[in-house]
Amino acid sequence: MDLQNPDITSQESVKTKIFAEQVKILHFNLLSSIPANFICSVIIFIGLHHSPNGALISWWFTAVVLVSIFRYAAFYFYSRYPQNNLLFLYVFIFGMALSAALWGILDSFLMPNSLLQQMIIIVIIAGVTAGGIQTLNANLAASFIYVSLIVIPLVCWLFLQNGLTYSMLGIAMTTYVLFMLVTSMRGYKLLENVITLRYKNLALVENLSESNKKLLQSYKILEQNEHEMALINEMNETLRACDTLKEAYEVIYLTAKDLFTGLSGGLIILNKTSNRFEIINQWGSDQILKTSISMADCWALRKRNSYVVNDATTKTTCNHFEHLPAAYVCIPLIIQREVVGVLVLHATSKEALTEYNVEQIDIFCESMQLSLTSIKLHEMLYEQATHDDVTGLFNRRYLVEALKRELSLTVRKHKKLCIAMIDLDYFKRLNDVSGHEAGDEMLKFVSKVLKDNSRESDIACRYGGDEFILMLVDSDVAAITQRLERIRSAIKSGHVYVNDQLIPPITVSVGVAEAPLEGATVADILRAADEALYTAKQSGRDRIECANSVKSN
Repeated sequence: MDLQNPDITSQESVKTKIFAEQVKILHFNLLSSIPANFICSVIIFIGLHHSPNGALISWWFTAVVLVSIFRYAAFYFYSRYPQNNLLFLYVFIFGMALSAALWGILDSFLMPNSLLQQMIIIVIIAGVTAGGIQTLNANLAASFIYVSLIVIPLVCWLFLQNGLTYSMLGIAMTTYVLFMLVTSMRGYKLLENVITLRYKNLALVENLSESNKKLLQSYKILEQNEHEMALINEMNETLRACDTLKEAYEVIYLTAKDLFTGLSGGLIILNKTSNRFEIINQWGSDQILKTSISMADCWALRKRNSYVVNDATTKTTCNHFEHLPAAYVCIPLIIQREVVGVLVLHATSKEALTEYNVEQIDIFCESMQLSLTSIKLHEMLYEQATHDDVTGLFNRRYLVEALKRELSLTVRKHKKLCIAMIDLDYFKRLNDVSGHEAGDEMLKFVSKVLKDNSRESDIACRYGGDEFILMLVDSDVAAITQRLERIRSAIKSGHVYVNDQLIPPITVSVGVAEAPLEGATVADILRAADEALYTAKQSGRDRIECANSVKSN
């Protein structure tokens, strides 16, 4: 159908309707974006109003409240008098820019000195930006202004700080800015295409008004399209709430099953351990996908592009089916240029996979990949904030927060918890004699031993330069002594190489404390473990000492 045909509607009329629809979407998204921003600002205010910058934080929070009221007032007037769309768009952008500028001031000029509080603000800023960008897809300029005013001040602040951690976070946030800008462009184009498609369908209904049968059919198509877009929008909302890709894959599977009711299919995701793509979920009446495939088995994975087979007898086919369907489409899932999986949809007849189905699938996958990329970046930022760069273990900040939580649970549930503080004997001598590269390899080896001898509920972290802590949940000293002996023995007898040269073996001293027996607070239990470690050092090293034994002596 040609929208330029004067018998249907003029091109200018369609553009006016699209613009009005975009302004409407922007304003009605305020009903969710303003409360979300306000809740985040309340969290910041509660956490920081007692800090040295407390007075400024209070002024900042007051400004947030005033801007929120202004934006709600603008929405009220728009809902009463929605005719002047251009004026209301300018007012909306002004209010949005004020809100974004306040967050930019927070993440630069009002950033607290506490590294933990800084990490919390960075994570909140990432969430506010990702959530806001989803509500601004209807206007590209608004998206660019929003991202720039929030994230660019934070990036500048990070690069002005001293330390490798800040530099790494600065690089990550710079990548995040670029991704957000690309996301804005792609999200705007996707939404514009969806709105245009809606008016095309409306125009089609008008053109077919001479036939009741065709009119009914057109309305069904329109209803189906709106239902499908509602499913996709619901999926996007749910994906924004997902913390991990594993959660996101479950949401995608359930949405695809409801959206493509006439097709069978499956979600195939890369298992990095085996380097093969494995079925996560499969649905439909014809479940014929193999449980495990390689990249060479799928043309979409090999070409990094959608691969459509309308007739399996006339085109080169993929090798991931138990038996070939009549028609199918494969769409690779690409996150930050990395192929992580493929979505496969197939039909038992050639007619079932129509051109409309393929367009529908493209919209679904485009929307899905934007959300997956956002989740991946969020996971990366969280990983950098909570893990040690050299060993990959949790860092000290994460341990303190986790220990505080587990101690509270231990006391409340009348359970036990053990802390094993592990120190490498004469580690400085190893660094001086064999070099820092050898020291890093030894640290990595020790972290591997700790991981291999930990349960899923245990937490291993690098506490300091050559000091590690193993938190053993729901355990007492008697239950873990044998396991700690295995760890000590494994480290002592380990063989670590650097450039094919064997590093001299190293021993460890271990101090063990049990909660709540030796302490029910973070400070007390760590102090008890440290005292036991000191005793182990003074008693000749390469040994395990328990806090209760130290007290009795």
